[in-house]
Amino acid sequence: MPKKYKMISSLDFVYNKNKSPDLFRAGDIFQKERTVSMYRRHLGIGRSRMKTAALLKTLKERIFQEKERISPVYIHSCEQKPSAEDFAAVRDWDILGPAQGIGGEEKRYLLRCEVPRKPLGKGKSPLLLVRTGARDIWNNNNPQFYAFINGEFAAGLDTNHHHIPLPAFDEKEGAVTDTVDLYLYTNSGKPDVFLEISRAVLDEAVKDLYFDLQVPLEIIGLLPPEDPGLYRLAEVLDEAVRLLDLRDLESESFRESIRRSRAFLKENIYAEGAFAPSGVLLNAVGSTHIDVAWLWTLAQTREKVIRSAATALSLMDQYPEYLFLLSQPQLYQFLKEDAPALYEKVRARIAEGRWEAEGGSWVEPDCNLPSGESFVRQFYYGKRFFKEEFGVDSEVFWVPDTFGYSPVLPQLLRKSGIKYFVSSKISWNDTNLFPYDTFEWQGIDGSRVLTYFLPTAAYVKYPTPDSVKHINTTYNGRMTANQTMGSW
Repeated sequence: MPKKYKMISSLDFVYNKNKSPDLFRAGDIFQKERTVSMYRRHLGIGRSRMKTAALLKTLKERIFQEKERISPVYIHSCEQKPSAEDFAAVRDWDILGPAQGIGGEEKRYLLRCEVPRKPLGKGKSPLLLVRTGARDIWNNNNPQFYAFINGEFAAGLDTNHHHIPLPAFDEKEGAVTDTVDLYLYTNSGKPDVFLEISRAVLDEAVKDLYFDLQVPLEIIGLLPPEDPGLYRLAEVLDEAVRLLDLRDLESESFRESIRRSRAFLKENIYAEGAFAPSGVLLNAVGSTHIDVAWLWTLAQTREKVIRSAATALSLMDQYPEYLFLLSQPQLYQFLKEDAPALYEKVRARIAEGRWEAEGGSWVEPDCNLPSGESFVRQFYYGKRFFKEEFGVDSEVFWVPDTFGYSPVLPQLLRKSGIKYFVSSKISWNDTNLFPYDTFEWQGIDGSRVLTYFLPTAAYVKYPTPDSVKHINTTYNGRMTANQTMGSW
């Protein structure tokens, strides 16, 4: 046998057939030693990934520590959305049992509990955790909350947002107890909501380490073996884990090792230009898409606006770099009428440049049935509201969830002073794949508008002719390596 070839064991071949069809061609008995070496190196990365995944599981369990279920929790049925004053007016509170199910069609509840402040160590902060047992993010019947702390609107809560910060202990103030009020809406068919409301401690250092390690681990799982960035990233991740002192996760030595590991990761991955084999930088802006009319009542639309705005404002307080976009002046009008104090906070963030009031039209309309006159009014009233309320000249027609587009739109957009068109649903076409995501759309009269179809989609590691025939992009982007790479 020539020295440059080496027999592949049956184990190697089985592993290849089930896991990595690109490494060896099915039916081959011999391969060059270089390919075998790559395979062994890739197998080593696989073992390293399993170890890091096990570590991440441990770290995730330690992000929220000292969980303590709050008791008693008081409950009161109500007929409509409350104000903070409504909680204070309740006199006939009942006690919520630990295994008591609540809920039903169009049911609303007020809940109240008292949470004493406690001194915490450095780098730790108190949180309120609210669990309902619901996990399906598409289930429009899932419980949704307003959260008030000491009478102040704090944030919205739902299956995607289940914790909020609590006030920290201050030695100068001494023993202080905070009053937490929750307004719960549910539209389930039966009392199947089982609440668990807890106080917990957020370990900021462990949380940051968890996500710093999780991102490169996800990327390693997506890169093909021939990508040189795979092995460089695996080496950096291995060294970052090696720098951790995992003998005692309660020790100061562990916390010091977190600082070393994160500094190494920052230098080799997260610093600008440190690790960017593609040379691509993606900028992410948060957004919420609220259907003014869909699977809920108009009253719930108005409540969803309040929850979404409160949550976005809370995230801005926690993360100074966070940016957010909300379209549809109709939603802002609801917020202005129903929660004026919250609306003023939104106005301040818009003036600051961190909240984008954009969209061009009064609502995100259907773009197949409306007449030209209807479109003109959408743009006229939408742009006028943004200009009068926020001093913003809206230049983007934002309709991420619209199916189909009238060919008169480029002409109407240009005449309305709108330069850009953004959508996504053309990728849901059942016949062929639309070939562009950024292009100039020319209308019937020759008017052109710069168009962008949102490219967010799952990453396809091994594309095939069948897999690229239909790539359903979405406006519901997840901040994961999979969808970030898929977007590009």
